[in-house]
Amino acid sequence: AALPVLLQSYGFGPLHGNTILTNWYNRPDALLPGLEALKYGHNLMTAYRQGFNLVIFHCEASKWENLIKADGRRERIDIWWGGKQDSCRLMLLFAYLVTKTSIWSKAKIRVLTVGSGKSLAREKQNLIQLLDEARIPAEPHLVKDMEPTTVLEHSKQSSLVFLPFRIQQSRLTDRAGYSLERIITQLPPAVMVKAAEEIDLDAEPEEGTAGELAAAMD
Repeated sequence: AALPVLLQSYGFGPLHGNTILTNWYNRPDALLPGLEALKYGHNLMTAYRQGFNLVIFHCEASKWENLIKADGRRERIDIWWGGKQDSCRLMLLFAYLVTKTSIWSKAKIRVLTVGSGKSLAREKQNLIQLLDEARIPAEPHLVKDMEPTTVLEHSKQSSLVFLPFRIQQSRLTDRAGYSLERIITQLPPAVMVKAAEEIDLDAEPEEGTAGELAAAMD
């Protein structure tokens, strides 16, 4: 009951929050786990309707140490590009910011999207163009679909995985409507993202000193 009030009042003067970061639902002691999970999804939808981007983090306890220790294995970050484009852009921005930290600086970003047949070349070119415009170094990679088995096949050995998600009747699903619980425990540490606002990745200033500097760097 307090959540809507908290979301509306959070901030200081004109400065307001725009993103909710939460852990994946896990209440092993709940008497009615199904009902508790629905409450969790309902609360997320409440935040989304009030304009908050949603970011859910899942990591098995056995994989947490590798994330935080200095000599951990952090070679590749996967972004599954599909569904709402603003969510995909937000995932790309987050992945890029992760690589700007010292312990993730050597990790490569891979963007996976669906492409086959006649759409193969077009989809890859569109993705390359967006990455160029955002000036974010990432490798485009085409897959046949975004089914749970395909996600596991391509990302099981990655260090961090970003996935878009939906909320359908207070249940968290992937873009195809499958429950996220089908694959989330089998993946590396995963970040699920749902954007509630327009995300602009155009990083290049158009004029002035900043524009001249960007042109010189290009």
